[in-house]
Amino acid sequence: MQIQVLKTYEIKYDQWVDIVNNFNKIFHHQKDLKTFKGYYEKTCKGFSYHALAFNDNGKLAGYNSVMPFLYSGGKDKYILIGLSGGTFVVPEYRNDIFIFADMINALLDNCSKEGMVAVLGVPNTNSFQYAIKFLKSTLISYIPYYGLPMRFFNIIKKRELSYFNFFSVIFSNFLLFINLIISKFFNGVEKSVRFEIITDEQFFKNRFGRAEYKEIVTDSIKSYYRSVIEESIRVVYLFDFREKNRRTYKALVKSLGYIMKVEKPDIILFIGHLRLIQFILFRIPWKYEPQHLPLTFNLTSDYYSYYFNEMSKEGNWNFGLMNFDAR
Repeated sequence: MQIQVLKTYEIKYDQWVDIVNNFNKIFHHQKDLKTFKGYYEKTCKGFSYHALAFNDNGKLAGYNSVMPFLYSGGKDKYILIGLSGGTFVVPEYRNDIFIFADMINALLDNCSKEGMVAVLGVPNTNSFQYAIKFLKSTLISYIPYYGLPMRFFNIIKKRELSYFNFFSVIFSNFLLFINLIISKFFNGVEKSVRFEIITDEQFFKNRFGRAEYKEIVTDSIKSYYRSVIEESIRVVYLFDFREKNRRTYKALVKSLGYIMKVEKPDIILFIGHLRLIQFILFRIPWKYEPQHLPLTFNLTSDYYSYYFNEMSKEGNWNFGLMNFDAR
């Protein structure tokens, strides 16, 4: 296999066509080339890094990408950290188990030369063991789930008992009312940690600029969420909530209240680290998580080895759905 690492603007049109066609076929999507390419252009650099694997006849055999983001880095005010994603290997080449590893290693080498410190990944169940064994990735933690169930019997798929959802709706609204009162007297601010994604107006425009994302703007609060139907359950994913550019208890409570009123969901989910004292979202037990989300990292080179211990600690990260495009 021949591996090429290219920046978004360096990939030729016919190569993009092959990438998108294979991606849609493998993941059962219907993304068009403009949207697919545009996604990788919406980064802090205006491009992403892509590894393309070709067979001896120049046919595309595999693909992977790394999107660059600016993170806070402690004594280093800003550091460049990548997010790996979009990975696929064309089915007829999957007997070569090293294609993915070769692509990742090529990307790590290239990104290191570009000043990137590390590459994060959120592998699925099938690729997690591969990441640990072959890519030598380090597990930071599993990304936690928090939720506010509103229509309990819809969530557990007991539609014949949906009449009793009345009680869970009453409970969730009572919980909201109590939290609104508390937030008038106590408005905690999310704890800052060492590695947090740097957000500004352009970041939010890049991340949530598509039509499927909705924005809440009220007073000094701005939040982002998405409403979807998953297995007949109306789920709202809350991505971010801020009051004067800081996550606060008041911003969380008011955002949830808006969503409850406007969207009338069965459940509201926040997936990510929630380093904030709050009394409205429940931590979802491991066994009830619909999909476990391991957060892993690879340093791009030994040159950055002094980051390893700090990056290995869950308490040093603030990472969630806002950081990666899973919903």
